[in-house]
Amino acid sequence: MKTTFDICVLPGDGIGVEVIDATLPILEKLQRGAGFEFRFKHHPVGVRPARAIPGVPPALADPRAKDIDLVLIRESTEGLFVSMAFFRKIFDEVAARHPGVAAKHHYVDATALDLVRKPWMFDVMVTENMFGDILSDQAAALVGGMGMAPSADVGDAHGLFQPCHGSAPDICGQGKANPTATILSAAMMLDWLAERSGNQALAKAASKLERAVDAVFTSGRMRPFELGGKDGTAAIRDAVRSNL
Repeated sequence: MKTTFDICVLPGDGIGVEVIDATLPILEKLQRGAGFEFRFKHHPVGVRPARAIPGVPPALADPRAKDIDLVLIRESTEGLFVSMAFFRKIFDEVAARHPGVAAKHHYVDATALDLVRKPWMFDVMVTENMFGDILSDQAAALVGGMGMAPSADVGDAHGLFQPCHGSAPDICGQGKANPTATILSAAMMLDWLAERSGNQALAKAASKLERAVDAVFTSGRMRPFELGGKDGTAAIRDAVRSNL
């Protein structure tokens, strides 16, 4: 049974660095004597740059073209490049795994409306990338905001686990970022690793981490800045660690 796992850490920028730094100590505490070990490797996120190089004839006559210097970051495996047949296949697989749950096709506008009116009726939603991005943000708002929303991008061989929120440059470096979404993303990673490796110690650690997060907020003493409270990155990190 596999017990050692290589984890690629991609802090990104903005508050990404802060919430990752808050989550790694929690994972390090979870692994102590638990039957598994992580080897963390830090890497920068890849970017697609476009920079005007001196001496290369520009395509534009405007003299400002020499100052072009930008970076575009894109995903290249989902969205409109994926055929509807793929989503039909995923939808059918989800329906097969949940035989007791009624499966329905919804247009995205109707889904967005029902997600506000009666979100409790939904169980599993399968969407293409762009609409899924919009609906997941909407769902996050219903459960406390982006700082509370984890996510997982799972492929055939690898998984990427990250908070749904962006880099929030307006609060970067102020210690106000809510690390809960990142911590819960780490719990999802533990569950995924447990399923792939057969190491149930990872699944137990995932449940332990989720219970620790629940205990922090159930107490009523902890409230992030974006929810009108005064508890920032370090306070939430420490509270979760103390509840493990």
